[in-house]
Amino acid sequence: MYMQKATEQETPKKAMSWYARAGSLIFFFLLILLPAVTIGLTLNMVQNNLAQEQEQQNLDEMAEMTAHMARLANPETYYQETIRRLAESFRWASATEDISSPASKEVLEMFLFDSAGVRLAWPDGESSKRKMSEDYMQILLRLRKNPVSSLSRREQTTAATFSGNQSTLHSLARNPETLVSFQGLGIRRYGAWFELRLPGNLGEGHLIAWINTVKIDRYELAENAIQKISQLAGKDYIFAWLDLNKSELNGVTGKYRIREQSRKVLATEGLKSGFRLDNELVAISDTPEGIRLIGSRQVSPPPPLMQNYFNLLRMTIPVFLLFMLWKTAFKVRLDMSAGLQFSLIFGFTALAGVMILFTGTLAYQYEKQNSLVGDYKQRAVEILEKVDRNFTSSYGDLIRQYRYLNESLKNSTLSPAKVLEPLAIAQKDDNIAFASYSDAAGNFLFKAPDAFADRSSNSIESKYANLIGGVSSQIIKTFNSSRGASYKYTADPLGVTSITSRPVEGLLACRSSLQNISFDGDETLTYLDLTIDENDTASDCLFIV
Repeated sequence: MYMQKATEQETPKKAMSWYARAGSLIFFFLLILLPAVTIGLTLNMVQNNLAQEQEQQNLDEMAEMTAHMARLANPETYYQETIRRLAESFRWASATEDISSPASKEVLEMFLFDSAGVRLAWPDGESSKRKMSEDYMQILLRLRKNPVSSLSRREQTTAATFSGNQSTLHSLARNPETLVSFQGLGIRRYGAWFELRLPGNLGEGHLIAWINTVKIDRYELAENAIQKISQLAGKDYIFAWLDLNKSELNGVTGKYRIREQSRKVLATEGLKSGFRLDNELVAISDTPEGIRLIGSRQVSPPPPLMQNYFNLLRMTIPVFLLFMLWKTAFKVRLDMSAGLQFSLIFGFTALAGVMILFTGTLAYQYEKQNSLVGDYKQRAVEILEKVDRNFTSSYGDLIRQYRYLNESLKNSTLSPAKVLEPLAIAQKDDNIAFASYSDAAGNFLFKAPDAFADRSSNSIESKYANLIGGVSSQIIKTFNSSRGASYKYTADPLGVTSITSRPVEGLLACRSSLQNISFDGDETLTYLDLTIDENDTASDCLFIV
């Protein structure tokens, strides 16, 4: 009986002892777990912020790369830089024969002169048109000294025969060392005049360059651009180009290709310059000709803060658990006074609290800094976008669309109203104020809005609807008349200058691009272009306000 009672008394004591040990184990476990979880969450937030910052830095870097590719793929900016470097290279060469042309003669014609305008022998330069080119150079030198100097009938003929239009002389004289587009003059070429230092003791010299835009292979420029950037950027990046009008025409660096689904996404209009697609970062930049340059790379792994923290926990938690199990299983008591135990527990708790507070403060400051930086960036972007509205360069996508519509009108079996239907939709959505397509007589083949009476009487298109038709007619006639070598821009029978604050030659010079035109004091951004046949004759005029 005595043994049985003793056993019954010992059983509750053992149970209470195990409960106490288990409670002690849980207490110490929570004492470690709660700070560990808190610190882990804080570190995770910091790691995510660092990853987002790194991702944004990568997108900014890729945006610079694609912008540079767009400059290399754009004929105007590419050949401007190419010819400039070519002109500078003469200074360091020992002879003109050491300088080679960067393009074939079908694309790039170059004429080298000494300081007096006499042609110099150069294997990569043109060998024909010697007398004509020297006469052209002499006129150019005279216009540089006296810009208001008039041209004789013979000089007009020489200039028109050598360059395609006598007005190229004034354009080059006003813009030395600058690639000038002559598309507004109806000539599908660029021109440039550079002053340079010739090799050896030859002294100063001149270089005239003509670039035949019809012979330029824009896909080749785009391919060369992505290959050049790929060599500089390294293997982590993939670069590609894509024709926005025909997305099946594209190219990619390496042995990759663009999947059908990705091609549809990348050809979408209005894409942001940088974005994330699944686990890939993508940056894009478009050329005025409608070629999209693309850069991509895999998302970089985040900083290994959490990985290092988990590695630390893997080492410390098992040691702590084994210690507690050993202490419990073998009934090991650590002879520590209650005061010492309280001090250790309080000290550990206080230390954990300080660590949590410290990491939380760092995370808050980091998040606040990122928020402020993001706000400043957003404000800066808004300011830049507002400023960009005053520059036609910010309307590259619009120019590309308008040029595409004008090109579609040539030899089209569809009616102008069907081809230009996107303009009617844009006008209804108030994206444009007015659009018309008229013939040489000023008759409208298409106009949006179709009924001017439905518009406010104070609107530009209502006040000057008929005048716009007349201006379009005058522009067509002026362009066709300027094909003659003896033509001079003098006549203004409709008073175009008084109507638009721009002479006809000014409107033509900026053809196929956006230009500011003032209608009776109302300034507006306008696009105009001509439909020109294979005989270099204009038949119709597209006018968009």
